[in-house]
Parts: sequence; C-alpha cells; structure tokens
Amino acid sequence: MNNKEVVQKMLIEKGDGVLDSHTHAGFDITNIVTRRFPTVQSVSDLVRKFKSTGVNNTITFPCASDLFWFDSSLVARSRQWKYTGESAEDFPYQFANSSHLNEVELFGEGVVLPFINILPAVREEEQINSVLEEIKRGDIFGLKFHPLAVHTRADSLKQSRFIEVAQRYNLPVTIHSGPDKYSQAQQIVELAQTFPDVRFCIAHAAHFDVKIFTNRGCKLPNLFTDTSPFISLCYLANQEGCQDQILNLDYNDPARALVEFATRWPDNIIWGTDEPWTTLADKNKKILTKVSYEDECALLKRIPENLRRKISYENTMKYLFG
Repeated sequence: MNNKEVVQKMLIEKGDGVLDSHTHAGFDITNIVTRRFPTVQSVSDLVRKFKSTGVNNTITFPCASDLFWFDSSLVARSRQWKYTGESAEDFPYQFANSSHLNEVELFGEGVVLPFINILPAVREEEQINSVLEEIKRGDIFGLKFHPLAVHTRADSLKQSRFIEVAQRYNLPVTIHSGPDKYSQAQQIVELAQTFPDVRFCIAHAAHFDVKIFTNRGCKLPNLFTDTSPFISLCYLANQEGCQDQILNLDYNDPARALVEFATRWPDNIIWGTDEPWTTLADKNKKILTKVSYEDECALLKRIPENLRRKISYENTMKYLFG
C-alpha cells in the first residue's frame, strides 16, 4: 500500500478522532512583501500545535501566493498582481508544492494529509504531470485552489483538466471562498452541480452567505463547507453590517453559532481552523482578531460530543475518501 492507503486504513480502523480540514504551511510571499501577518509556518510547528491540543490529523495546504504568477517586487511596490513572463519556476506552485510534500514526509508523515495548490489554465500540462508523479507515490490527499491569491475565477475549473484528475484519482477539491469577484461561493456550488462525481469544499463557511445556505445546492452529497477560521468569521459577521445577507446565527457566542450552523447542515459541515490564519490582519496591517489554534480547538470541545464527532471526523472522512 502507498502512504495515502496506509493513512486511510489507519483512520478507518481507529473509527474516531479529530481531523482539522483546513491548515497551511510554508511561506506566504504576498504577506511577506506587503508586511502583513502571518508570513510563515513550518510543518513541524503545525504538528506541535495540533498534537498539543488533541487533534489527530490535519489537512494542510501550501500557503496560497505563488512565485510563478506575479512579480513579487511589483506587488511590494504597488500591490499589483501581474505576470511578467519571467519566473524562477517552470510552472505555478512548482517550489511550494514540492517543498510542502518534502516537509510533510520529514515531519508530518501519517498525521499531516497534504493537499497541493493548483492554478487552472496556466501551464496546466506541466502542473498535471507533476501531480501525477506525486499521486503514484501516494503523497497527495487532495487539491486546493485559491482564486483570490491568483486572481482567477473559481469557475475556471469547469474548463480545466484538473477536474479529470480529481475524477480519476478520487481527489477532493477545496476552494477558497470570499466576497471578492474571484471567489464567489455560488461558483463552487455550480461546480459541484456540474461534476457530481467530484467532492468539493467551500472554504471559510461561504462567509455565512444566506443565499448559499438557502439554496438546495448546499446540501448536495458531494459539496462540503469548512468552518475555518470560525471565531474570526463570527467577529467579521458582527462587524460587516450586512446582517440581512448572512445567516441568522448567534455570532456573539461562537460555540452556539457553531452548533446552530452544524445542526442545520449535519452532513455537509467539516471543522477546520485555517491555522495560521486563525488570527486576521487587515490591509493596513492592523490585527483584527488575535485567535490561537488552542482557541479554535477549545471551541470545538464546547459543542456536544455527537456533533463534534460528526463535523470533525465522520464528515471529514467522507470528504477525504468518499
């Protein structure tokens, strides 16, 4: 058996545990050049964090910004995302994905479940060839697409060969969601409707967009929503002044809000933290929420045990392996 099969067998035999569906490791180029927090997290540090809080395994992505796609000096000077035609990489995420998998092998094998980053429509053939090599070794548990980081719409996946790869090799696909034009959660719902044999996850609870969760599409068996980073999302929901556009939850009490959220969609919600983005900073480098990994894990422990098991083990296992 390859590494993925060994881990799957172990998780099934264990029959319980806490799986974090959304964490990051690596270096974030955008935050480094724009001097925002956070900028870096090693796999070894992540493992120490989650093991100390009783979490058994984490799905982990490389940080989202990419050397290939933009000129970091241009971003640093003017915050413009622009491909200059010159790059240190042969294709998007070449270095980030490779270093991520190497570090997982060294410091997180068996406990860190690595996804790799993808960018549709840009040097896809080279990306896919690299993905296929890692799949042969059983090193990849899924794919991650961050539309905002690469200024490419979420629904660009509809015309992408990455869908074929996900179908053929039973790989789930997590997609960043947000209020920007690139990351609209409705685009992810439509992907799940178009490709019912691929499992998709809307990251960041679709920012509690009421239109998403009143649409029957949000209960598709192949569509999941992660809760990362829940405490900070509740803070933002209270600050944004758009209560008519978001779900009616008790955002002043994140534990109660999590119970309300997960109870309404018991088969589709998976728990995640977004570590190290549990703490959020705004465009002016101001810290908005100072939340630790321990805070998010303590929140999970405050909800009823049957619901905890559902969103942090059972649903996440369905998302990972079908």
